[in-house]
Amino acid sequence: MQGTFEIVGTLGTFLSFGDLIWRLIQFASEIIYHRDKYDNIRQIAELTFSGCSWTVAVLVIQIFTRIYTENFADLCDLAWKCFLFGPLYCLVQWHNSNSLYSTTIGLRKSRGLDCGTSLANSFFYGYLNIILANKGDGNKGIVERIQDFESTEHIEIPVKKLFILLPKSLYSHPLFNDCSENIIKIHNLEFIIRDRAGTTNRHYSNTVYKLLPKKYFVVAEAATPLLTFYETIKHNGDLRCFAPEVFDKFYHKLQNLLNSCPACRNLVVLVPYNDRTSSGEFTDVAQLLTDAVEQQLSPKVVQK
Repeated sequence: MQGTFEIVGTLGTFLSFGDLIWRLIQFASEIIYHRDKYDNIRQIAELTFSGCSWTVAVLVIQIFTRIYTENFADLCDLAWKCFLFGPLYCLVQWHNSNSLYSTTIGLRKSRGLDCGTSLANSFFYGYLNIILANKGDGNKGIVERIQDFESTEHIEIPVKKLFILLPKSLYSHPLFNDCSENIIKIHNLEFIIRDRAGTTNRHYSNTVYKLLPKKYFVVAEAATPLLTFYETIKHNGDLRCFAPEVFDKFYHKLQNLLNSCPACRNLVVLVPYNDRTSSGEFTDVAQLLTDAVEQQLSPKVVQK
């Protein structure tokens, strides 16, 4: 019986040591390759080492027991075996994506089943693919609706695309003029009306804003799936650590979907941004959109 306990204890020590080394590798990897996806290093540490209390407990017990009994020879032997077993454990973990502790790396291994990718697919197929291009069903595409708005309001919208803001905090205000004095809500474009999923005459709309001081008109909105995830985090704080990677996966998947769709490719401008300045103030959305508009225009059109 004593021999069995010793075997179990030694095996537990090997697994604990390997687990600790694997987490340290993950921690270093996130800092080196994906530091920009986190607010601070502490967030990486909390994510990487979450749930490893048993690892530390086993190692402390094994080490303390041998020091207390002055069995230093056995301690050295155990340490030597641990350093031999550690790389093997890490190799097994590297091939087993389900064992990855890092949210960032784990989501990259999920083959499109992660939350960010799913939100992007839903946003594209359930919304953008409906409102952007002319489907030949009596509803106009966004370019035609912008042109009709220009004729009706006697204004010019210089970039006939939909600008979608992607705040990295995931939060967006109900209206852009809530967070900037230099943006004015004008009106909505003509509605797109469709029967969808059991709802008759479902309305889809887009809003035109005026940007000051240059008086550009622009069709803009924020990505509602990001706001939905932000609101979900408020009710489930455990999801907060996933936010940076959800944002990253959402942005890149949505851009890929738009690029791969000939009918939608040149109708959307994605604008990812940090929505808080270094002083904690909200980023000026009017200036952000002004910069995005001018990037879309020819240098001959905008006199800087």
